[in-house]
Amino acid sequence: MSEGREFAARMYAAVNARDRGAIRALTASDIVVGTTVEAFRGPESLLEWLDDGDDAFDDFTVELLDVEELDGHVVVSMRQRGRGKASGAEVDDRITHVWTIRDGQAIGLQSFSQHDDAIHYVKRRTTVGMGATLGRVSQREPVLRSAYQAFNDRDIETALELLHPDVDWPNAWEGGRVRGRVAVREYWERQFAAISSDVQPERFTSEPDGSVTVDVHQVVRDARTHELLSDSHVRHRYRLETGLILRMDVLPA
Repeated sequence: MSEGREFAARMYAAVNARDRGAIRALTASDIVVGTTVEAFRGPESLLEWLDDGDDAFDDFTVELLDVEELDGHVVVSMRQRGRGKASGAEVDDRITHVWTIRDGQAIGLQSFSQHDDAIHYVKRRTTVGMGATLGRVSQREPVLRSAYQAFNDRDIETALELLHPDVDWPNAWEGGRVRGRVAVREYWERQFAAISSDVQPERFTSEPDGSVTVDVHQVVRDARTHELLSDSHVRHRYRLETGLILRMDVLPA
């Protein structure tokens, strides 16, 4: 059995057995767990997902349907089933998990409701990795499109790989600016816990000074209630160096 398939078998067996020790042993201390709206860090986030399932459903179980090893990732098609404690309704959902493994432990988990979205996610991360090996992506628009998609997926790790180590980023939510990948990560984690933003680039314009202006449709919702907070069009301006985002500015309306 391959490493990826063995990991998947052990992980989901531990989930069904509620073996919290085994789950912790299979996850790195710095694992990043991403959902469609938020990102969490640490093994406890996996245990909280399990506890949430037990709180909401009787007989909450997961079943492996297929395991693919693709470009260094383990793509798991699965179903989760249970019976609602309040409603008594049977629930049978199919989802896809993408695991990133390092030295036998998971350092990343991203969940998707659609299998095609999971495959697209893996291919995008692979493209970013090829850029790192080949001197980064030479064209600016693909880099920026990948950054927007990673942001929308709450895929912090991929987004950070597209930023220059000395990146200068606006703290548009709290005010001021943050500098460096670590500071940007911390800012995004605070932001994703409070608000859920979807940003769709609509037009890219190359400026005479070498920067790129992007016209963006931005929808912001409360991360917990999903209440619509704003629906607007904004403009972002980027400077890139060696194929990585060095500075981003939000332009006045």
